[in-house]
Formats: sequence, structure tokens, C-alpha cells
Amino acid sequence: MGTERTQCQKFQRGRMARPTIGGRIHPRWDRGNTCRHVAAVPRSTPAHAHAAGSARGSQEDGSMEETPIARFHITNGPLLATAIHAGHAMRPTLLANCTLQAEERLREEDPFTDRLAQIADNWILGLRSRFEVDLNRARDLAVYRTPAEAWGLHVWKHDVPVLELHLSLAAYDRFYAQVHT
Repeated sequence: MGTERTQCQKFQRGRMARPTIGGRIHPRWDRGNTCRHVAAVPRSTPAHAHAAGSARGSQEDGSMEETPIARFHITNGPLLATAIHAGHAMRPTLLANCTLQAEERLREEDPFTDRLAQIADNWILGLRSRFEVDLNRARDLAVYRTPAEAWGLHVWKHDVPVLELHLSLAAYDRFYAQVHT
């Protein structure tokens, strides 16, 4: 997943004036005014609205769009806000094995937190359901296998296949590789 460097959207749209200190432009604005975008999802679209999985497809609308693991908006600002569980997307192969309905999953996800995170200069939004991969957990616990790992919920009809486990952990690894760049 590539990154693209552009001028900050807030600055481009003129919503944010250049911050000044004593009439001079704040030093952070002299260092490039750049931000990094990882995912082509419109800013106004809440993360929970994306139901397509990484592989392809969607239970709700049948679309064939890709859904990245997360969106990143990084500027030179001092504050970073995250909404790691704002997403609702799951791979269709996992949805077929999932016992939970969309409404049940939504109760444990954090819908609309992406809107709160976007008030900060820098933000990271998780676009995938925590039932596909939980980015707040250690890697070996990032995919729920038992009800004890998922607040007593019986998430899967059958054990998660090894291939699906590897795909979810690969998404986890991609997310943290992006975080560390």
C-alpha cells in the first residue's frame, strides 16, 4: 500500500489559517505543510460505512471495492487522535463464518469515533471490524478464536481457517508497518 504526499487537506481548502506566534508563521508550518494519506476514502465518509473487506465484496451492497486496514492523515501537528475500531468492514469469507449479525458486531465496534478523531491535525482511522482483526491487542490475540477472547460472544460458526487467520494477521502487520513509517 503506497503513500502519497500532498498538502494538508485542511490547508488546501482554506479552513485552517496558518498558525502564527507573535505575527510570525508557526515554525511547524515552515517544515513542509505536508500530510500523508493512506487510502482513497473520502474524508466525509465515516469508517463504519465501509462494509467491503480487504479481499473484495460486501454483504450489505454487493460492491467490489477494496477496503484498506486504515486511513492515516499525518501532518506536522503535535496531536494524534485514533479511532482504531471505527470500521465495520470484514472479508466476505469471514462474514460467511461469522455468527454475529451486523447489529451485534456494531455494538462492540466503535461507530462514529472516526468523526471525533478527525478534529485533530493527525489521525488514524481503523476501517476493519475488530472481529476481523483487533488492532488494540497483541498480535497473537488479534483474531478472536474463543468466546472468552470476544466478551463471551460466539463469533464463529467453525474455527477460523488457517488461511483466514494468516490474512487477518497480515492486515495487522501492514497496519503496524504503516504506523512505524
